[in-house]
Amino acid sequence: MLLLAVGSNAVANIAFKRAVIDASKEASRLSLLLEPWFWTGAGASALLLISYLLALRNIELDVAYAVVTTGSLLILAAATPILFHGELTLTKITGMALAVSGILMLVYSQIET
Repeated sequence: MLLLAVGSNAVANIAFKRAVIDASKEASRLSLLLEPWFWTGAGASALLLISYLLALRNIELDVAYAVVTTGSLLILAAATPILFHGELTLTKITGMALAVSGILMLVYSQIET
């Protein structure tokens, strides 16, 4: 369930970013609600909530939150250069590696107990 939460969080953020980009081309303030990407993000957010709540039944809160947020961050950092022409710098790659090591330490501490 936790991996589903990670994936749906990343999908929601990517969809919302795309919706904001596409809606900014329209003059209407309500144009965001008409964007299919907005509704994709809303659906992914609902899936995130459900999968996260189910995962919390078996996983400690600190570990679950860190895995979902950091896992999503890693996906978004890798996807941004491809989808939104962002930059993947050495500093970002180093930060991603440190984030992965932090998550591994948290997960390992969960297994130890």
